[in-house]
Amino acid sequence: MSVPPPPTETRNVAEEAKALWQLAWPIVLAQVGFMFMGVVDTVFAGPLGAESLGALAIGNISFFALFVLGAGVLRSLDAYASQAWGAGRVEDCARGLAQAHWLALLMTPPLAVAILLVPDFLTLIGYEPELVQITRDYIRPTVWGLPAGLLFAGYRSFLSAVNVTKPIMFAAAAANVCNFAMDWVLIDGKFGAPALGVIGIAWATAACRFVMFGVLGATVALHPRFADFPKIVRAPDPALMKKLAGIGIPIGLTIFAEVGAFGGTGVMMGLKGAVPLAAHQVALNVTALLFMVPLGIASGAAVRSGQALGAGDVEAISRAGRAALYVGVVYAVISASVLWFLREPIGRLYRVTDDVLELTVVFLGVAALFQLVDVLQVLGNGVLRGLGDTRLPFLFTLIGYVILGMPAGYVGAFILSDDPIWLWYGLTLGLAVVSVLAVLRFRWQIRRLRAREDALSHGGRRPAITP
Repeated sequence: MSVPPPPTETRNVAEEAKALWQLAWPIVLAQVGFMFMGVVDTVFAGPLGAESLGALAIGNISFFALFVLGAGVLRSLDAYASQAWGAGRVEDCARGLAQAHWLALLMTPPLAVAILLVPDFLTLIGYEPELVQITRDYIRPTVWGLPAGLLFAGYRSFLSAVNVTKPIMFAAAAANVCNFAMDWVLIDGKFGAPALGVIGIAWATAACRFVMFGVLGATVALHPRFADFPKIVRAPDPALMKKLAGIGIPIGLTIFAEVGAFGGTGVMMGLKGAVPLAAHQVALNVTALLFMVPLGIASGAAVRSGQALGAGDVEAISRAGRAALYVGVVYAVISASVLWFLREPIGRLYRVTDDVLELTVVFLGVAALFQLVDVLQVLGNGVLRGLGDTRLPFLFTLIGYVILGMPAGYVGAFILSDDPIWLWYGLTLGLAVVSVLAVLRFRWQIRRLRAREDALSHGGRRPAITP
């Protein structure tokens, strides 16, 4: 498939939606592929028992919640590189990627320490010692894949910003092959390997992060798109790193708050026992897999809006945002219907015990409802990220999840009743609030940019729009 036309060349929302899909479909398939690794892990862990499945859930949530702080900083390239590409500043694109290496190096040690301390936190809040120990054993191997995972995040944003997205899909395919093979060998100890159980899944995950980064690193080194890129100084550039961090830290904090809300819900679910926690892990795994489609589209929308901003075209920004939201609504209706009507057959695919399956079906019923708002919030935030508008979306996330969603879930599940379904109702409330605020913020940005463009045009100058 050819490279999509620049956002300044599409004439209406339908054409923009087509161009967005041209850019985003490899990212979508890659996101689904990355999430499918988690599905495979969960399926392999299912027969190991509720404790192993719970350790997998807590371990992955804990790692990812802290990992996204660093990955979010590197996703500042969504805005920086796409705006530079839209403005024709190729050298700035390359400089941004060079500084991503230094940022990843600086962030790895503190993030690794924080991840390794998670089991101690679980002990403090009253988790069962056996579950804490399994979680500790699971988390330790995952830290080895942290630097490769951070670099992969930076390279993924850079390649998306310059319209090279298919290698991201190839990275996902390679990682899935690696993950399945290593899970199969290490869990039961085939071909003379040690039988590591759920710990084998952790080692497989760490190894796959190096595979993913290797594919994208080879792409930047060998792809013809980069043959004519200017040679740049790769020494640390504190000013540029500060600029990228200024854009990226709110992104990381936003994703951290969202993941933390889901992770915090998982922690509260664990206080209800191993069965609710296992059911939560299965239901969350299913919904997260479905979420990968709008997440991939949101990455494409960030690039399209950023490129339009770099080119100084407000109407192209508007088309990019509206196209993403319209595509998202269609997908949300489809995915919600699938979850509602097929929730029991989907639950059975995970080979869990009957008591876990019964509660999984209940959780998936609620998840069908929040698909409708989850899609809108991720796409709204994606478009804003491309504009470099990252601080207020972080505030929206705090309001939706920390102030409203999680407290509401806790009150329902621990004070008003003993039913863990209230924790999922809280997540739905948080998603709804964030989605409304993100869409309103995008509409406000468009009105503001149009007003600025009109004011500068009447002054006889070409407008230079900024978020």
